[in-house]
Amino acid sequence: MPEFALAAPRRPLEDGTGDISDIRPRRRISSPAGVFALLVALLSGALVTFGPATPAAAGEPEVIHSLVNDARAANGLAPLKRNGSLDAVAAAWAQQMANDNRMYHNPNVGSQIPGGWSRCGENVAQGHDSGAAMQQAWMESSGHYKNIMGDFTDIGVAFIEAGGTTWGVQVFAKYSGGAGGGAAPPPAVKPEPKPEPEPEPEPEPTAEEQAAEDRAAEEKAAADKAAAEKAEAEKKKAAERKAAEKKKAAADKKAAAEKKAAAAKTAAKKKAAAEKKAAAAGSVPTATAAPGPAATERAATPLSTSVTAALAPAANPVVLIGMGLVLLVALVLISPTLRRVVLPRRRRPRHR
Repeated sequence: MPEFALAAPRRPLEDGTGDISDIRPRRRISSPAGVFALLVALLSGALVTFGPATPAAAGEPEVIHSLVNDARAANGLAPLKRNGSLDAVAAAWAQQMANDNRMYHNPNVGSQIPGGWSRCGENVAQGHDSGAAMQQAWMESSGHYKNIMGDFTDIGVAFIEAGGTTWGVQVFAKYSGGAGGGAAPPPAVKPEPKPEPEPEPEPEPTAEEQAAEDRAAEEKAAADKAAAEKAEAEKKKAAERKAAEKKKAAADKKAAAEKKAAAAKTAAKKKAAAEKKAAAAGSVPTATAAPGPAATERAATPLSTSVTAALAPAANPVVLIGMGLVLLVALVLISPTLRRVVLPRRRRPRHR
């Protein structure tokens, strides 16, 4: 008699997260009642799956299976084999959720799948338009993604439409040697993409709409033209202002240069006048100064003018005093009487 492993999930999975159950056998039983319960579950799942009440959307389980193996191959993992027994359990639970009108995990999935497994897990979903959309939602959830990329060998898939929505289930199991009981369905075939509908031609605008569009286009063109003219005028005004500033700066520079030259000319005139005045006073330096206009004029004056210029230094008081002293000394030396008055008389020694 076959043995069945009964186990509970590591934590409740009613929240719909689809985390890896990591279910492992905790106790083993062998009884006719267990065998009967399993057969009833498989039979009811098969009836639900293939019955006319809630038919699965055509080709969607195959699409999900193909996308699962594509994702695993992209991550360097082995493909999962479609397992008919796991398909039946998945379909039965999808119908159960539809009947209850709520999404939750199957608490007895470990006892309903064929025995001999060492690991199993489950993903559930609701309300997606297609199998591809449902698979994408599972891939974007960390818990469901772990199941899809988990250490499993077999998979069962269900996708049904019931109660105005869709219900999906993935059942994963790992069997030693890849044998999980039940014949695997034929290889999954990707459905051909549906042709996209051609876009409907846009209706022709009415006369009023066309007139409004033309008027708006004209207004826009006029506004663009006015903006361009305004920008051009501002640009021209800026260029004129810059040229005026440049011209003014050049004029200021020229005026400053002329003012400086006039100041230098005035200083030269003052210097020449001072030199002329000093030459007239007899104190013109002769070291390195070039002969000026005054010296040239003196050279061309008559003899009387030259004598007057030569005696001109006598007007200085110091010169006058010196000349007086020289004259006095000369008179003393020449006149004996004056010499006796000025010089002290020597007394002759007297002898007694």
